[in-house]
Amino acid sequence: MQLSLFSLLFSPSIPPLFYCLSLTPTSPLSHLSILRLLCLPSHSYTSCLPSHSYTSSVSPLTPTPPVSPLSPTPPLSPRSLLHLLCLPSHSYTSSVSPLTPTPPLSPLSLLHLLCLPSHSYTSSVSPLTPTPPLSPLSLLHLLSPLSLLHLLCLPSHSYTSSVSPLTPTPPVSPLTPTPPLSPLSLLHLLCSFDEKAYLLEKQLKAGDDPYRDHAFNLAESDRLGSERAIRDTRHYRCASVNYDATLPPTSIIITFNNEARSTLLRTIKSVLLRSPPSLIQEIILIDDFSTDPVFPCSYCTLICVLGLIRSRVRGADSASASILTFLDSHCEVNTDWLQPMIQRVKEDRTRVVSPIIDVISLDNFAYLAASADLRGGFDWSLHFKWEQIPIEQKMSRNDPTLPIRTPVIAGGIFVMDKSWFNHLGQYDTHMDIWGGENFELSFRVWMCGGSLEILPCSRVGHVFRKRHPYDFPEGNALTYIKNTRRAAEVWMDEYKQYYYSARPSAQGKAFGSIADRLTLRHKLNCKSFHWYMENVYPELRIPERDAVSSVLRQGGLCLESLGSDSLGLAECSKGSGAMRPQSQVSTITHH
Repeated sequence: MQLSLFSLLFSPSIPPLFYCLSLTPTSPLSHLSILRLLCLPSHSYTSCLPSHSYTSSVSPLTPTPPVSPLSPTPPLSPRSLLHLLCLPSHSYTSSVSPLTPTPPLSPLSLLHLLCLPSHSYTSSVSPLTPTPPLSPLSLLHLLSPLSLLHLLCLPSHSYTSSVSPLTPTPPVSPLTPTPPLSPLSLLHLLCSFDEKAYLLEKQLKAGDDPYRDHAFNLAESDRLGSERAIRDTRHYRCASVNYDATLPPTSIIITFNNEARSTLLRTIKSVLLRSPPSLIQEIILIDDFSTDPVFPCSYCTLICVLGLIRSRVRGADSASASILTFLDSHCEVNTDWLQPMIQRVKEDRTRVVSPIIDVISLDNFAYLAASADLRGGFDWSLHFKWEQIPIEQKMSRNDPTLPIRTPVIAGGIFVMDKSWFNHLGQYDTHMDIWGGENFELSFRVWMCGGSLEILPCSRVGHVFRKRHPYDFPEGNALTYIKNTRRAAEVWMDEYKQYYYSARPSAQGKAFGSIADRLTLRHKLNCKSFHWYMENVYPELRIPERDAVSSVLRQGGLCLESLGSDSLGLAECSKGSGAMRPQSQVSTITHH
């Protein structure tokens, strides 16, 4: 039986953790989440209201002498009852708001009022008049349902009691919610989420190409639903590795543009199912101007297409945790994926760590284990590739759980200390959409005092596609060339000549001003690319000095790698062939 996303909240084996995903009160709710309190076991309570109950004779929350633990008191307005759910654990003064608990109650006792399982309430006579038995959730269904995904999308902002305990203050996040969150919105967000109906709204019609919109088999993804069991692909010794009991929590940032609903839900749900609740500060979803007209994440829709690079910066700026976790929107995290990465970053904030990225088939969505002997590499055209660990490094690894040093990371999935991310200059936001940002970040981390690691005991599956389903304003090839040229010009020093030799069409491509990035490099006192070649990536072979290379062109088209393993024809950028009168030239290397 498929579970809705909402049903996760009430699974006895899954500690719920949504209160902190993107709703951060000015004064946090002790150590218990609002939703955890809603999910108290279904047996009856005999002392739900410790030491006192409430009446509205003077103030909606004025404590009165103790009464029977389960006896409703004189009328309590529905609004006041809802406020009981949302009040943080500290007291409010009646000079501003009448909602003054005196003495202050723990979050647990406040929520007991709502979680009494033996009856529900109606307002026909009094707001707390018992009616025939209903489920503990019946009160929630009195409210009009909103998608639970809204909760995941709301940016962090604070609440003040200047007018009412839940009046939103001006947002401290650039992802401004519209409209403002009302006092009832929290309960609205907790109403049942109809996953089946949500997926059916975008279901493929008969005859539709399942690969057309997302470059993977959407029919198969939808068939799987939002959750499934996957094989633990780690080495068996990973299960015995111990991690600190007090690891800091992380903000998980997921950027998407017109992502398939089933893959996005599966990404989110895998995080919830396979992550310790104590390690999740929040999940920040950034909808980068999706055209899906009924996607329920309207609270965080950006006003224009920023692309992955700039959208991730917006997400990082909004994050409240000290550690950032970046995820693609078509992933499935595996067992205990988060602890190894947070442990390494906690020990040294200058580490940037990535999991082993398993493969999810774009055709049948089979989850396939990737080799644990791979690291990230590249060629001189700045095309990323997976390569075998050097034999010397492999021979010295007597423990398969140890980290793997990597010259570059793939860029879609990694964990990084937020203060280190900011110190290093975040991303180069003059790059467009996607492509090349992983090289720029990798060079900067290594050359400016940090390190990159792949952790074998962390596994995350990813759907690798053969094409990009979204639009590039200048085209895929030209955008990739612009971005990689910026990386080469800022970080590769004299070695950039080999980039231009491997990608000659880049020489005429405009790439914008790099003055601010050069200033950043000088300010951070970063090392040279020669140092990087000698100490980080000595295996990258420098091209033969007697090699001859040029442009292979046909009319106005030039042969390019297009940032992938496959060659293809793309429009020659301005000036790419002007230096050479030849219409077709091959590369010749003497050995």
